[in-house]
Amino acid sequence: MYAYFKEIITKFREIKENLREIPLMFKTVRPKGKILFFFFIGAIFDGIIAVIFPLFVGKVMDRFLNIKHLLSGGIKTLLIIGMFLLIHTSFRSFLKYKRKYINEDFLKKIRGKYFNKLIHLPVRFFDNKNPTDIGEMIFKDTESVVSIWTEKFSQIISNLMQFIGSIIFLIILGKFFAIPFLLIIPMLVGAYMVISWSTFKLARKSLEEEIKLHKQAEDTARYIRLIKAFNMEELYKKRFVLNLNRIKDIAMKRVKLMELTFFSQQIIFYGMTGLILIMASFFINKPGFSAGLITTLFLYAHKYMGSTFQLGQNLITLQKSIVSFKRLKEIEANYLSKKEEIKTKQAKKVLPIQKKAKIRFKNLYFRYNESFVLNNISFEIFEGEKIALVGPSGSGKSTIFQLMLGFYSPEKGEIFFDEIPYLFYDKENMQKEFSYIPQEEMIFPGTIMENVTVDGAKIDNKRFKDVLKLSGLDSISPDKDASSLSVGQKQRIAWARAIYKDAPIFIFDEPTSNIDPIHTFVMLKNLISIYKDKTLIMACHHMELIELVERIIVIENGRIKEIGTHDELIKRNGIYYELLNSRYLVANI
Repeated sequence: MYAYFKEIITKFREIKENLREIPLMFKTVRPKGKILFFFFIGAIFDGIIAVIFPLFVGKVMDRFLNIKHLLSGGIKTLLIIGMFLLIHTSFRSFLKYKRKYINEDFLKKIRGKYFNKLIHLPVRFFDNKNPTDIGEMIFKDTESVVSIWTEKFSQIISNLMQFIGSIIFLIILGKFFAIPFLLIIPMLVGAYMVISWSTFKLARKSLEEEIKLHKQAEDTARYIRLIKAFNMEELYKKRFVLNLNRIKDIAMKRVKLMELTFFSQQIIFYGMTGLILIMASFFINKPGFSAGLITTLFLYAHKYMGSTFQLGQNLITLQKSIVSFKRLKEIEANYLSKKEEIKTKQAKKVLPIQKKAKIRFKNLYFRYNESFVLNNISFEIFEGEKIALVGPSGSGKSTIFQLMLGFYSPEKGEIFFDEIPYLFYDKENMQKEFSYIPQEEMIFPGTIMENVTVDGAKIDNKRFKDVLKLSGLDSISPDKDASSLSVGQKQRIAWARAIYKDAPIFIFDEPTSNIDPIHTFVMLKNLISIYKDKTLIMACHHMELIELVERIIVIENGRIKEIGTHDELIKRNGIYYELLNSRYLVANI
């Protein structure tokens, strides 16, 4: 018994901690005042009718027992009750329709609001999140929070009115009749809430495991050739079955708790009904008690039980919404942090982008987690210069690009653009100065044309055709679905997209990853020939491409080891020379 009460106290403390989020949630996500007023009035009206209704039923019951009373006033009372029920039902139907309409409209606005904030967050926010988490935030979490205003808000007010009204009328009309309900029901509902909250947490855990299982199935389909090539079928099967068993165990625990919840609810309901009947048989012959009064008390007792359980259930739903709000609050906090950063820049007079610029890294340090991936990096790139970053995998080449693009901020040191620190420029304007080709192919839903001309501006048809020709895509219809192309063709779209943007600085991160080196060499040579005034910074390990650039920056373990032309670095017999001899730098043409 002690452990049982201790568990209830622990759960209520957890609920109490979550309830502290309510004021912020109501402040952050709420509809307009008129809508709230509509829901508030509707809930009060619904609660008043629900509380008054048992009194009319008792009155009709007494009149039905006497034929004279029935003929004289019972029919009239019955008609009044009928009108009451008609008005109540009509109003509730209208309220339900209006609530659904407002819910969808409000949900659309809230999802738009959070998606707008989400898409402007720093890249670091997305580093430890999978796409499913983001999807849940925008769809399930927003729906859960919005439902508080459009549905649960009204229900909680109505339930509270029924709960308080039932207690008052039970005490006024029944006195001793009310005592067992006032003492027993709250304790039982407390236990019911604890079980329900545990059930919800298990449901959440089960969903997380199902997401992992779904991802595993996707990975199996994506990497099926690799799985077969390494005879990993049995290993993947064992992993899948292991996850299935884990989901089954969680589901069985949840089912047990749900059945326990249902069983306890039914036992309480029927037990209290039996208690009402026993007490009714005891009080029926007492002075002042009639069949109508007993019926009224019976209805109030049931209404008290029902409203108490519904309040408990709505509090659990409120807990779910608070959990969802905490996830949305993460978006809010990061967005506010970014707004503060923008304000700081504005206070420092953000400078316009200078078209003729050079990039300089000065004593720069950066880390994703605990250890630094860039250590005291310093170099400069001049306007129109063609540069290659060379070094083993994991040496920090891609990280340098991420910093140039403004996806991350350095831990220490500074990045300069035209001798002015990046801090004084707006990142979104800065990113317009770069045309970027990532290692992996990135295809958006839509046609080849839509993927190449992604900025949504008016399409320059001549430039578009020239870009397709330069990228080797001119033989394919621009209206073809881009997702149906081969991996190499998708990488060519990345080239075309970067060239079409026509930014002053090109950043190519391993541009040969999915295209054969010969075609890459031809494309890059033509690109350099056509866009002589553009700055090009490229990470690669193909000798023929490296020889097209003017300078080479050699990176190892996050540090700059050498800088110079191909011939200069060969003469030094340093890291670059070793990479060449170790065949890390390959020749394919």
